Amino acid sequence: MKQLSSNFAGILLCITIMLFPPILHAQRGGPPQEALPLSQILETIEPASLSQSEREGILLMHEEEKLAHDLYEALYEAWNIPIFANIAKSEASHMEWVKLLITRYALEEPGSEAPGEFDNKHLKQLYEELLDEGTLSLASAFEVGATVEDLDIFDLERLLQESDNKDIKIVYQNLNKGSRNHLRSFNAQLHQIGKRYIPKHIDQQLFRAIIESENERGVVSEPNFMFPR
Repeated sequence: MKQLSSNFAGILLCITIMLFPPILHAQRGGPPQEALPLSQILETIEPASLSQSEREGILLMHEEEKLAHDLYEALYEAWNIPIFANIAKSEASHMEWVKLLITRYALEEPGSEAPGEFDNKHLKQLYEELLDEGTLSLASAFEVGATVEDLDIFDLERLLQESDNKDIKIVYQNLNKGSRNHLRSFNAQLHQIGKRYIPKHIDQQLFRAIIESENERGVVSEPNFMFPR
């Protein structure tokens, strides 16, 4: 009878673990997931003085996230493929994360809310070029998506090195995590149709580390987190 009870308890434990798995790390060697949303994590950090480089970085990332959002919405209208609508929603959240920094540091939000409009002339030109390319074929649209995320990761890696303020770095860490997930998604779409994405901005080592790892979950709360390569 005791043996039967013990066996039953073991089975029950296994079922419980399957249904309610323990919280895993956000990625290989990464920090544990946080229960708090990003906005509440930032509230625990006192804003520090803002360098000119940090100021420019915040405004750049706001427009880069808007570029991704506007582009994916346009590509969804062109191809009616859910991945573009889904990632556009994610990019809208990323824009809100950057707006948290804009508000915290009393910066003026750049650009117009109109789709495809940017203060940064380079990003305006890039948007138009990528939109033209993305409407040529579905494969080109996926390639454009991967290119945008590739560029985001490249710029975020640089900005993380140039920034000192913890709140800024935490926002960048989470933008970077999101871009890695999006790059995985677009790369998988290309793979399904027999295409291969070759990174244009990040190095091959980082690219391989990203696409060969699982999607990352949770909020990154460690400002100096290093994605394992």
